[in-house]
Formats: sequence, C-alpha cells, structure tokens
Amino acid sequence: MLVLVVEDDPAVSGPLIEGSQRNGIETEHVAYASQVLAAATSGQVDVILLDLGLPDRDGLEVLRELRKVTDIPEIIATGSIVVDRVRHVARVHGGNAIAEPDDSGGLRVSGTWQLA
Repeated sequence: MLVLVVEDDPAVSGPLIEGSQRNGIETEHVAYASQVLAAATSGQVDVILLDLGLPDRDGLEVLRELRKVTDIPEIIATGSIVVDRVRHVARVHGGNAIAEPDDSGGLRVSGTWQLA
C-alpha cells in the first residue's frame, strides 16, 4: 500500500511518515498543492492523506480537483476549526474520512462517508 501524505508541516508529516513506514506502509510525501495531482495520478497511490492548510492553495480546492481525475480514497486531515466546512464539502463532493489532531498528537477519525 502506498499512502500519499500531503502535509507542509514537518512536525506533522514526519511522525505520520515514520509511523506508517514502521508499520509496513509505503509513503510518498508532498508539501504543496501544486505537487498533488502529479503524485496522485502516478498510478501507484492507494490512499491520499490530505492536509487542508497548504501554503500555496486551499486543500478543499485540491480535493475538488482530485475528485475530477481520480477515485483514490482520501483522508482529510484538519484541525477542528474547519471540521464543519469539511463535512459539508465531503457530503457535497464525496469524501471518505475526516481526521483531527487529538490530545496525544495523533489523529482521531471524527466521521466517515462513502458518498458517490
């Protein structure tokens, strides 16, 4: 399995990548929205872990573009400040999960959808 980690903060991406690899999950990492489509459409990615707070573009815009060109499942990683906005977009545009940071520094899935 190959997970595309889309995260610009090394304090977040580092532990995600290390933990994934420690558990036998391959990762590819990009930090900018401008890199996502090329990486996602390489034909090898199984799931996308997408941060919404990217430095060069809104992650929700990236999600909309991804949904036009691929059906790779995504996990949306965000802080709780925009969770209601993400839930709305997931319902309207399709989405699979929303993850929020928890008190231990990990991620907690707060909802799941399988929408067409």
